Amino acid sequence: MSSRIESIAIPAEDQRTFAGILKLPGDALQVLEVALSQAVPTLERDALISQLRQKPGLGDIADLESLVGSFLSLAGTAYAGGMSVEEVIDFVVDQIDNDDVIDLSDSERETLKAALARLAKTESIQIVAKTRQLLLANDRNFEKVKIITDLRPVFSGDDLVIAGEVIIHQLAIQAQHNGRRETTFVALDSIDLASLHAEVTRALSKDKSIRQFAKISQTPILTPADEDGVESQ
Repeated sequence: MSSRIESIAIPAEDQRTFAGILKLPGDALQVLEVALSQAVPTLERDALISQLRQKPGLGDIADLESLVGSFLSLAGTAYAGGMSVEEVIDFVVDQIDNDDVIDLSDSERETLKAALARLAKTESIQIVAKTRQLLLANDRNFEKVKIITDLRPVFSGDDLVIAGEVIIHQLAIQAQHNGRRETTFVALDSIDLASLHAEVTRALSKDKSIRQFAKISQTPILTPADEDGVESQ
């Protein structure tokens, strides 16, 4: 077994979430599996959950967010470690047993393993998990940007007479790096600002062209959800 798996500690609360699959009411488990298999590919967990909430029989599952998060964790761990989903699930269920958080009979163990495997291997879960891992594989992941504009005086002579003024734009880029948030500051003049604007405009045009091509080829583009939880197109 991978040493990476062996180093993972699963909190008791998360173990209860995994085991909660066995306590889903009625045919909720089957409905959830079908809903996940039919969900539109998405980039964000919240957008996926929003789709599931609209399915009859799933809207009343209070811990749906935690359940979906557990499936993504399983799929993501397997993908990042180059392992099968089944390997990760075996470890998770063994740890649930060893920690005595929840008592599982032999039949419950097998039922839980089978259910987790089916759910974690649905296309929607696999896509979100893989996309998140690909994004995290970057050296830095953009969070937000801000531009602060200053008018600074230029002094001349011993009397410090203001001889002129210069406009300076301070570009502050916030990103995630090695699990930490950091901000990089870059000074721009008016020409730099125009150049940056031109590059962003060009990138947006390329983005539009790619989306048009993807629409023709019927390839879904995974993008962050907007404020209404519907992905931008």
